[in-house]
Amino acid sequence: MKNGLRLIVPVLGAGALITSVFSGALASHSPAPREFLRTAVKSYTVNGKLTVTDVLRVNKNQSVYGRQYAHGGLQIWKGMTVTNGGLTVTSGGVTADALNVKGALSAASATLAGNLQTGTLQSGAINGSTLALTGAATIGGVLNAAGRVTGNGVDAGSGGLTTTGNIAGSGFSASSITDSGALSAGSLTTSGSLSAGSAAFSNLQVSGAVNFTNATVTGLNLSSLNLSGSTLSSLTLGNTSSSSAPLNLGANGRTIALGVSSNGALALDNLAVNSSLAVGGSASIGGNLSIGGSGGLTTGVVTAPTPSGSSTPSTLALAGSTIALNGNTIHNGNTTLAQGKDLILSTSIGAATHVTAAGDTDVAGVLSVTPAASVTSPGPAVGTAQYNFTEPYTTAPNVVVSASSNPLQSAQVPAVWVTLNVNSSSQYTGFILHYQVPSTTSNPATVTYNYHVIGS
Repeated sequence: MKNGLRLIVPVLGAGALITSVFSGALASHSPAPREFLRTAVKSYTVNGKLTVTDVLRVNKNQSVYGRQYAHGGLQIWKGMTVTNGGLTVTSGGVTADALNVKGALSAASATLAGNLQTGTLQSGAINGSTLALTGAATIGGVLNAAGRVTGNGVDAGSGGLTTTGNIAGSGFSASSITDSGALSAGSLTTSGSLSAGSAAFSNLQVSGAVNFTNATVTGLNLSSLNLSGSTLSSLTLGNTSSSSAPLNLGANGRTIALGVSSNGALALDNLAVNSSLAVGGSASIGGNLSIGGSGGLTTGVVTAPTPSGSSTPSTLALAGSTIALNGNTIHNGNTTLAQGKDLILSTSIGAATHVTAAGDTDVAGVLSVTPAASVTSPGPAVGTAQYNFTEPYTTAPNVVVSASSNPLQSAQVPAVWVTLNVNSSSQYTGFILHYQVPSTTSNPATVTYNYHVIGS
């Protein structure tokens, strides 16, 4: 800044020399005596030196065709104009309330206490509290400002913008942002890539893709997360070596812990299914399983939990006012007790368990049989009754019959047996109840038999 003022000082010095050729104390001394000015001349020529020990006063214009020097300083009250040739001040500098340069101002350095207004400014270093330019400024060196640098726009060019402080603005747009420190922004928009050591956003909106490869995310609030159409190849939560559930899901004032068991299965404290649940593998439930709706539970295997240190599952209990195996649909499939285990109906004194056919006549039913009438001994008089299975048996079933009333016919003990019907596909389609006595009256009695069928 001092070097710039040294350039401005020669400009002011030349103007001051135009007003006064030789200065002792220009503005501070009294005007020249009237006796010296009594004779007016059109022109006056001094071939040598002219020395004035007091004040030289020129009421009109003064023209100097050579150089004009002011050794003690130059003071100008109403401004100075330098048309060409420039202004050079070797030392002392130029002090002005305001400096207005219509052309170009070139300075090695300048110190400004007031305002500077110029068309084009070229300088090495400028230090000032205020710098106001209506035109363009080209600075080849460094611009240092103790206060703020404000403008309608800042173009740093290929050299980039470097600051040790903060960058604040209503908006920030960049093709690429790289930040090795912390990046904090209320709103940040970039058409290129954004890279930062750490970043804090009060509001982050992303319209394109976000790549979190090798990223660690903490304190993430997903209150409005929409994963529509998203594909996750894997999701890891918490510490993989920890046995506790790393994820808590909360809704309706309730919270449930979600994790992965030691054998790789989904671990839940409680599971409520309102529609349908399909499990392709095995499901191990240590708590309660509540399934609502008409979808029910569809799974290949239901296994009770295996106690710690054991390879045998514990007891599996089915509790309900009514338990329907295979639902209400007939012929929906088979229920198998594998490995030759028992079906135990009641285990406590005073408890009663009934096996009820509930109208399924393939399991149990009633047949009535009447022998032929008016058969004389040794007859025999035979009567039959047939039942056809609703669902054929693939193997021969066991059919057991018992009379529901006295089976005697006129004090004769009948012969009673059962034969099975077989179709062309070797399926057992039903059975025939045979009743035989030696003789009968003209009105033989009809005997009713109860039967039950168990497949073999």
